[in-house]
Amino acid sequence: MDGTRGWLPGLMKVYTAHLYKCENQGMVRGSAQVIGIALAAACAWSAPWAQMTAGPFRVVSDSTGRAPRQRLAELDQLRTTLGAYLGKDDLDLVWPIDLILFANQREYTPQAPKQLLVDGPDAELGAWMTETALPHDLLRAIARRLIEDNVQRMPDAIEQALADFMATLEIKNKRLMIGAAPDTGELPEPRMRAWAKIQMLATQPDYSGKLRIYLSNLQQGGDEDSAAHNAFGISGAELSRRAGEYYAAGQFAAVAPSGPPINPDRDFETTRVADDDMKGLLKELDSDGKTFPPDSPRGLMQQRTRDALEQAAKANPRWAAPHDALASLLGDPAAKVKELKLATSLDPRNTDYWQDLAVADEDVFQYTDADKAWRMAERTATNETDKARIRKERIALEDRGAQAAVEEQKAKITANNDDLERVKKAAEARIHAAEDAANKRAGALAPGTKVLPWWNDEDGVKLQGNLTNVDCLKGDILRLTVQPSAGAPVKLLVPDLHDLAVKGAEHVEFACGVQKPPKAMILFHDGKPNAGQGTIGNLHTVELP
Repeated sequence: MDGTRGWLPGLMKVYTAHLYKCENQGMVRGSAQVIGIALAAACAWSAPWAQMTAGPFRVVSDSTGRAPRQRLAELDQLRTTLGAYLGKDDLDLVWPIDLILFANQREYTPQAPKQLLVDGPDAELGAWMTETALPHDLLRAIARRLIEDNVQRMPDAIEQALADFMATLEIKNKRLMIGAAPDTGELPEPRMRAWAKIQMLATQPDYSGKLRIYLSNLQQGGDEDSAAHNAFGISGAELSRRAGEYYAAGQFAAVAPSGPPINPDRDFETTRVADDDMKGLLKELDSDGKTFPPDSPRGLMQQRTRDALEQAAKANPRWAAPHDALASLLGDPAAKVKELKLATSLDPRNTDYWQDLAVADEDVFQYTDADKAWRMAERTATNETDKARIRKERIALEDRGAQAAVEEQKAKITANNDDLERVKKAAEARIHAAEDAANKRAGALAPGTKVLPWWNDEDGVKLQGNLTNVDCLKGDILRLTVQPSAGAPVKLLVPDLHDLAVKGAEHVEFACGVQKPPKAMILFHDGKPNAGQGTIGNLHTVELP
C-alpha cells in the first residue's frame, strides 16, 4: 500500500474528474464515495490512452481523434519555423517534452501543473486540453527551451521577443499562420514593442528573408549595429527607428511562413500507452518536479555521488549539469578541467560553468585557456553587474598570468645558469685531471712543492683582441667573433664548450649575441680553418687579462 501513496492522489484526481462524465452516462448510482470513486476509476480507464511523437515532443491523450494530432502539429511546426528563423535545422531539446491532453476543462483542472513545464525523471511534462489550441504561455515557454538548448546566447530582449512572436503560431485549415497581434494586455508595453520589431522582421518582405542573418550575427556575439548592417544594410539606430514607426502604426497581420501544407492525419502515427506507463506518467505530473525514481537521470543527479553522476551523464548525454557536479567532487585538477570542458560544450550559455572552468584552468596554469573561459563567462552573463564583476576577474587573471610568465622565465634562466655552472665545473675537473696526469708523468712531488701551471702559450696559435659577438649554434657549439688590435675581425669555432680551458679566472661566461661592451681576452686555437663555419681555427684555451 505504501508504494501507491506517491501516485494515488493523482489518480484520484483523474478518477474524480471522470466521475461527472460517467454519472451522465448512468454508470454511477448512489452517494457512497468509495463506490463512486471506484466506478469513476473504471470509467476513466475504460478508454485506452494513446501517444504520438514528433521530434522531441510526445503528446499523450485519451482520444485518438484529430484534435491531439492538431496539438502535436502545433508543437512540431513551432520547432520547424523557429529553426528556420535561427538558421538551425532540426532543433532538439536536452529534455524531451511530454504533453498530457485531457478531454475537457473539468478533467484538466485537477491535474493542471503549478508550472507550465515541470521536471520529470527523464523529460519535461506539461498538460492541456485536447480540443483547445495550445495557450500562448505554453508555446512561449517551449520556444524559450528550444532557443536555450540550440543557440548561443543573444540579448535577452531579443530572445524574449522571439519567444513571444512564436507564441502567436496557430494552424488554420491545415495552414500555419504566425504573427497575429497578442490580445490587449497580454504583453507589457516594452515587450510589445520588442514583439513588434520581430514581427516586422519576420513578416515584412523587406526583412523576412534576412531575419536569419540578423539573428545569426547576434548569436555570434555581434552587437545590434553590426547585426543590422550585415543583415539589412542599415544601422542599428535606423532599424530601431523603423521598428518604432511600425509599432506605432499597429498594423500587425499574420502570415503563412514558407513550407508545405500540414496534414496531421497523415504525418503522425498513434500507439497505445500501457496502463502502468500511464499511471507512472500521471504520478510524475502530480509530483510537480520534486521526486524522481532513484535510477532515473534526475534521480541519479540527486544522489550527488561520483558513480551516480557518471550514470546520470550517460543516461542523458546532452545534459551538462552532471559534468559540472562531478567536477566539484574530483581532486585531480586536470580531470576537473576535462569535466568542465564537457559541461561548457553541452551548455555554452551557462555563465557559472564558464567561471568554474576559468578557475580550474588557472589551477593547472593554463592561463590562455582561463582567459578564454572568462571571456565566454562575460559574454554569456545576462546583466551588466555580473559582466563588470567577471571583467574584473579576467583583468586580475591577466596580471597573475603576466607574473607567472616572469617567474617561469626566471626559473628558465636559473636552470640555464645552473647548467652552465655544471659545464664549467666539469671543464675545471678535466683541467685538474690533466694537471695531475702531467705531474705524475714528471714524477711525484715532495710535499709543499709548488705546482707550476700547465699552460703552454706556444701550444697553438695565439690571438689577442676584443670579443665582439657570440653565435650560439646547436648544442654546446659556439662561434666567436674577435676584433684584433689591428686588421679585420676573425671568427673562431668552439666545437664543445665542455672542452674549453680557462686561464686567469675560475670560469668565463659567453652570452649569445653582440657583446656590450666587447670583452678583452687572449685566445689559443689550433689554426685549422672551417670553411663551412667561416672560422680560422678551433678554440681550446681562453686567457683573461
